Amino acid sequence: MDNGTRFRYIFRSAEKEAMKKFAAALSSLNVTPNQSEVLLVLYENEPVSLKELGELLICEQKSPSRLVQGLVEKGLIKHIGISNMTIPKMEAVLPLMKIKPAAAEIEMHPAFQQRELKEYLEERDILPVGYMPIGSPRRPERDIMEEDIADLEMPQVQAIAKNHGVHPAIVALKWAHQNGQVPIPFSVHNYYANLKCMTEEPLTEEEMAVMATLERGNRLVKGHVFLWEGAKDWHDLWDEDGVIVE
Repeated sequence: MDNGTRFRYIFRSAEKEAMKKFAAALSSLNVTPNQSEVLLVLYENEPVSLKELGELLICEQKSPSRLVQGLVEKGLIKHIGISNMTIPKMEAVLPLMKIKPAAAEIEMHPAFQQRELKEYLEERDILPVGYMPIGSPRRPERDIMEEDIADLEMPQVQAIAKNHGVHPAIVALKWAHQNGQVPIPFSVHNYYANLKCMTEEPLTEEEMAVMATLERGNRLVKGHVFLWEGAKDWHDLWDEDGVIVE
């Protein structure tokens, strides 16, 4: 046996012994070494997707969904969620999921209300979480197209804002809250105002009816940077004909 092979055997033996001791130390917590790494990575990082989590882990080279599901079952992770889904994709994925997602993060704002998908989620007790709730006027340039509609510049939104003496962004957030989704505006300065607007001076029934008329199918995150070989354009990502485009 050459020195290189001998060293590998010694290293693997030491590694196995260390893992045994580590597992024994964690046994009282009912957590495996691999699960402990997942918890550490989640603690040290912002909320991440399964793909991003997998890239940060050493213990799991592929999708860490098995480890995450085990931690949910043990009560060490409260909930899991999904994002950017369509109804056809939900129909395909939900039967395969051991643990139902508690929330689904999707694009939702006055000019892109996604009513059918929202109702689908609510019927299955999955909380709709709306990102870009004010139309993301500062989104990356790659996601801006000439045909896009600026939600906060729509006359109806501005008129309601004037009636309440607030910025149009506040109207969009009030509408989202009263419409039953959880809006998650990206902001580093307006936390207080964003939260406060949910608790006072709700939009009237008449104003909510006006907001319901603003649907324009105005998807802002097209996802064209994620297209696969053979896809026609960004519309293929969103299964607009009711079937998954392969």
